[in-house]
Amino acid sequence: QLMPISEAFLQEQVGEVVDELGLTTGGQPIPPILFHITPLPYDLIVSRRDKIQSETSISLLPNLSVDQQAALEARVDKGLNVSSLVVPVGGIGSYPTMVEHTTDLNWLTDTIAHEWIHNWLTLRPLGMNYDSSAELRTMNETTASIAGHEIGALVLQRYYPELTQALLPPAILINLPLGPIDPDDLRKPFDFRAEMH
Repeated sequence: QLMPISEAFLQEQVGEVVDELGLTTGGQPIPPILFHITPLPYDLIVSRRDKIQSETSISLLPNLSVDQQAALEARVDKGLNVSSLVVPVGGIGSYPTMVEHTTDLNWLTDTIAHEWIHNWLTLRPLGMNYDSSAELRTMNETTASIAGHEIGALVLQRYYPELTQALLPPAILINLPLGPIDPDDLRKPFDFRAEMH
């Protein structure tokens, strides 16, 4: 079984990057970076109909079919007069963290780091107060998303540089005129309808 070996390598690589970033104590990540790749549950998100805001979320079985998900959403919506949505979960910040199986190393390193940042934040006020308010949850998730993305990118750059070239967007050269610049000349306005149809 290669999974435990792969997990150990990735844990070590993420640990070295967070150490270089100064997110360790005495060179050790606290808590240690520890995760397992495993099937994850779906999440049922419930919101009021008059306001877009997660009121509650409930973990569900990991193997629900699309029909079962739709039926559950319909029953919850009708029975509680709410709006609900079943969504997949990419990772869970328990300890050790749990991460969905994937072959996308970019997504995997990003998610490992994202979930570890949640663990790291639990030792700080932002993490300790995660459930205090929707605003603090949003700040916590935003912090984990930004830091996870940056740490994941650094892991790829350091250990898998051949993969980072595929992640770079193609260079776009712009010929700027001399004199005052009109921002409208630099790019066409975004047309949502044209892009989505």
